[in-house]
Amino acid sequence: MGAFTSEVMNVFSVSVGNLPPDANVLIKIMYVTELNVEGGKLAFALLGSVAPWKRKQIKSKDELESDVAAAIHVDASTHSREESLQVSLQMASAIRSIESPTHSIKMKYQDTHGCVKLSDGAGLGDSFQLLIGLAEIHSPRLWLETDPERTRQAVMLVFYPDFVTHVIRDPEIILMVDLSNSMQGNNLREAKTLSQLILRQLPAACTFNVIIFGTEYEELFPSSRTKARSTLDKALEFIQKAEANRGSTEAWNPLHAYFLLKQGNTKPCNIFLVSDGHVSNETATLMAISQYRETSRIFTFGIR
Repeated sequence: MGAFTSEVMNVFSVSVGNLPPDANVLIKIMYVTELNVEGGKLAFALLGSVAPWKRKQIKSKDELESDVAAAIHVDASTHSREESLQVSLQMASAIRSIESPTHSIKMKYQDTHGCVKLSDGAGLGDSFQLLIGLAEIHSPRLWLETDPERTRQAVMLVFYPDFVTHVIRDPEIILMVDLSNSMQGNNLREAKTLSQLILRQLPAACTFNVIIFGTEYEELFPSSRTKARSTLDKALEFIQKAEANRGSTEAWNPLHAYFLLKQGNTKPCNIFLVSDGHVSNETATLMAISQYRETSRIFTFGIR
């Protein structure tokens, strides 16, 4: 049996050979990962197959192509495999809830321990996700792990702060879309899709505006407008007709102009910046953001 990791990030491949007929093979893989937090719950995800775009990357590696071709074929056909899954849980504080948004599961838990398995007849599919609600999810935690041979130890310390937040009524949202020359081709298509999704998901009670920029910038409305069917349709059409031919990525220019117009207005503003990240005058951009950080929040969406 030989095992190796591929050169493609996040893909681990195992090669098994020289087996007699009707042999049973048990492969154990141990890895350590930090759980994400989604909606105030710990989230564990397990992929059941390799994504199509990852398969293409794997196939492009000469040293892996012949070895993983069969595995990829198996991944593509869920009818040829049988699967089961059982998860044991040991948490730092009491478990309050366990759920899976992707699968039907059976579970039991008490205090800090729990056990989960797939319901009868359920397969792993493309991915499995488990959400665990804890009584004290924000408490600092420390884990100490010892390797099976008890020769080495590893410690992980996690801080997950609890910030006091409140809902902002009638928020103002500015969508800034990078239309510099570097956004041509697939980047532009993805930017339009993302921007239109953001516009459609805006809260009902909000004011908004759209700014497209490159070397210069252009605003959809002279000032932010209330979200309505007419204003939303204009914004969607504005994005759809946009072309990536506006020179360099001068993000500081519209940011600085907008901040100057907002002087004296203490109402927080949310700015959604969609760009491929090739920002010109990075220092000026960061200075503009820092200067008005008390009244404006900027959320960045990277396009690759």
